[in-house]
Amino acid sequence: MEMVDNAKRRYEIADECLNILWDIVRYEVEGEEYDKLLNEQREWIKEKEEQAQANADEWEGGSGASVSYYNTLAEMTMERCGELLEYLK
Repeated sequence: MEMVDNAKRRYEIADECLNILWDIVRYEVEGEEYDKLLNEQREWIKEKEEQAQANADEWEGGSGASVSYYNTLAEMTMERCGELLEYLK
């Protein structure tokens, strides 16, 4: 249970960072460029959730499913944070 809690907390922290970066993007990027980035972000969210679920499904309901799910969300979210940081340069 502790592994699940740690993985979930890791994801929550990564998601907080992403939300902060997204707020910055919202004020730094305008017009069509923002619309494009917003659509990209929405698509990325779908992909992130699908990948996390696929990774969890590999555990076939085993104890590692939740850990895998949250670890995938955390890793993909941290990668996305890096992409947004690069975008803001």
